[in-house]
Amino acid sequence: MKKGIALSLVLLMVVFAVVGCGGAGNNEVVGTWKMSEVEAAGQTITVDQMIELMPSMESLLNMTITFEQGDKVKVEAAGISGEGTYKVDGSKVTISAEGQSMDFTLENGKMVIEQDGTKCYLKKQ
Repeated sequence: MKKGIALSLVLLMVVFAVVGCGGAGNNEVVGTWKMSEVEAAGQTITVDQMIELMPSMESLLNMTITFEQGDKVKVEAAGISGEGTYKVDGSKVTISAEGQSMDFTLENGKMVIEQDGTKCYLKKQ
């Protein structure tokens, strides 16, 4: 399970590292969001717990996404940062980059992305 979570997080970070294109902002998401926990195979683990298990992944797990007023977004993880744009449609937040996009959902005050059955939760700082 640890390898699956780590692989999913690595894939997620690669996508964010190339952020760069399209949208319109929303005050609900404006601000900095930080990954707080991951859910996989019915288990939820906090980022702090994951860092204890895999200290070498700390810089990757301490990912932040900063949404600015309007449509600009900045993603930082593992010493890499990328800029792009975002669009909010109801509870759906889409970050677009170089013709590709990634969709998040706003749920109970958290931003959630699901990939291959693994959910990553981000909490507004």
